[in-house]
Amino acid sequence: MKKILLGLMVLSTGAFALELDMNTVELERGLQGFEIETNFYRENLNNKKDVFLPISEKYSLIRANNYFINQTMEDDNTFRDNIYKSGYTYSGLNDSKSNGFNLMYAPLLDEEERAGINFNYSRLDSKYGNLDLKGDFYQLNLFYNKKDPSDLKEILWTGYLGASNEDNKSLDYKTRFIGFYGKYTQQIETYYDDFIPKIYVEADLKRLQSKFKDEKTEKKNNDSIDLGAGFEVSKIVYYEGLKVSLTPIIGYNHEFLKNRIYNYKGIKDQFQDEAKAGMEIKFEYEEITKLFARYEVKKSLNTSNYDNVVTVGFKVMI
Repeated sequence: MKKILLGLMVLSTGAFALELDMNTVELERGLQGFEIETNFYRENLNNKKDVFLPISEKYSLIRANNYFINQTMEDDNTFRDNIYKSGYTYSGLNDSKSNGFNLMYAPLLDEEERAGINFNYSRLDSKYGNLDLKGDFYQLNLFYNKKDPSDLKEILWTGYLGASNEDNKSLDYKTRFIGFYGKYTQQIETYYDDFIPKIYVEADLKRLQSKFKDEKTEKKNNDSIDLGAGFEVSKIVYYEGLKVSLTPIIGYNHEFLKNRIYNYKGIKDQFQDEAKAGMEIKFEYEEITKLFARYEVKKSLNTSNYDNVVTVGFKVMI
């Protein structure tokens, strides 16, 4: 698998270099479309016993991959004809962790629309109480993004699918999943250019099929329909070539299939109704480097459980 990933990266880099050779217009740094990034995504559930962690970990990885695609599209200024991105992502949920490698190709369809493909491979080191498993995780996304400057709105949707396989000497745990994520963002027009308020709605629909090898039962389908809405406002400060934005965020999500999201021994979703609040800060130097950090707390409205999420990312654009 490592050789395959290395080959894909070499091919994508070669295609990028060939396009630059054929392009007679010299582009400024940061606008040629090639990106290298490193990301950190960490979730910490306060009560491990109330959640079926083997499936929770897969949901967490899916959220992380979709989140970083959304981040890339939100920051996209549509000046680049193509985006070629490769990167490393560390993800974790409680005692489980993974090291992931990402490849993205996203051409511009017209002045407002971009489509693309993103592939993630993660090496899993999973710990669920006294159970230790190691294995592989794969996720493929096809996505579409549209920015409408006249109406100050943005639309993102992505279809995704993937699989994982974890094992130890006595146990084998496999999953397969398929889903759809969509987000609509509407900027609210104000008289203050340095403040950008936005509202958003999002939906994530997925099915995850899981199977322990030592179980005699059939593979179990874990289904989720999660809808959410929120509000955010960004304060932007410019200093020479540096752009800094500070964004507080509040939101609410509801899970419609609380009895089916964890189809295992009667376990129910502890976050059926979820309130969340967070803060994000971004630093951007011209179109060359970007750094962002985000902290978010998700509080269950049905139980005493909560989830802390820390996200950090650094990107270099050539």
